[in-house]
Amino acid sequence: MDTHVVYIRYLSIGIAAVRDPPVLILDEPTSGLDSASALHIVGALRAMAEARGRTVLLSIHQPGARIVKMFDSVLLLAVGFVLHHGTVDQLRALLGDAGLHLPPHVSVDALRRHASSSLQAPSSGDREGRCTLQRLFQLHGKQVADAPVAVTMMASRYANSRAREVAVLSQRFFKNVARTRQLFACRTVCMLVAGLALGSIFYDLGQDKVVERVGLFAFLLTFLLSSTTEALPIFLQERDILARETASGAYHVSSYAVANAVVFLPFQLALAVMFAAPVYWLAGLRRTATAFGYFLLVIWLILYTAYSVVVCFAAATPDFVVGGDVGGNNFRGRNVGGNNFRGEKGNGM
Repeated sequence: MDTHVVYIRYLSIGIAAVRDPPVLILDEPTSGLDSASALHIVGALRAMAEARGRTVLLSIHQPGARIVKMFDSVLLLAVGFVLHHGTVDQLRALLGDAGLHLPPHVSVDALRRHASSSLQAPSSGDREGRCTLQRLFQLHGKQVADAPVAVTMMASRYANSRAREVAVLSQRFFKNVARTRQLFACRTVCMLVAGLALGSIFYDLGQDKVVERVGLFAFLLTFLLSSTTEALPIFLQERDILARETASGAYHVSSYAVANAVVFLPFQLALAVMFAAPVYWLAGLRRTATAFGYFLLVIWLILYTAYSVVVCFAAATPDFVVGGDVGGNNFRGRNVGGNNFRGEKGNGM
């Protein structure tokens, strides 16, 4: 046999199985292969199904006895109807009840092919003493009617628990952050510089400068909302991976969201501290630990909320240009609609 054909068949099956789908459907994966190669492929598919808890559906032409023994369930069709659906032993019993006894060292499929001529619908003159399709259909219907009805719980399509999914995804997110530590360091420096700049602009506001405090908070909100747009290109790159892995049953979408929060909330807290500390104390706001803690909590929640909004836009937009435009317009509209830039008498500043 041409080894090139064997390698092509291996490659086609590998491409179909590499994404680890919950149900793998193959059309005659052993066609054109010798018995050893066919046995190896079916054995590999069965091992994958048992190890990963997946279902493999395949059509096969004239399988050998060793291949037939690997099947957990066999579906036999005739003239468009189900003739048998069950285990190989049940198929052997069905053929035995129809008078087709299995000789030694002969597979069930070989017996079925050998008796194919007798499974044709005979004329009315020679129906007696013949094994007909109608007889097999009747036997199959009797087996289905006599089979006990078992109530089984549906198994989860996910191989791991939610806790395991969150743990694995959290580890992956942390590795991604560690690999891009230059980006985190740059963001930390930018937040510190921005905090020092705003604190120096609104230096020592005192207790009576209410309008200046409102202006400070407006600038704070504008800066914090605009500083989270870097999440847009990051999630756009991860979106295809997320869609592919969740579609194949690797993990829940909720597990992805929880793991993302577990990893990025501490980093967002560090950025909030680097930004809030210089702004709060340079601006001369209320100098108590409780007030500063509340201010820090608000900054932290604003950062993560803005990050989540940007991720939502990234999930709904096709590319970075559209997502950035939609997200920027949304943030600008919120600033205008929130009356952040209005004078004392309600007129524009």
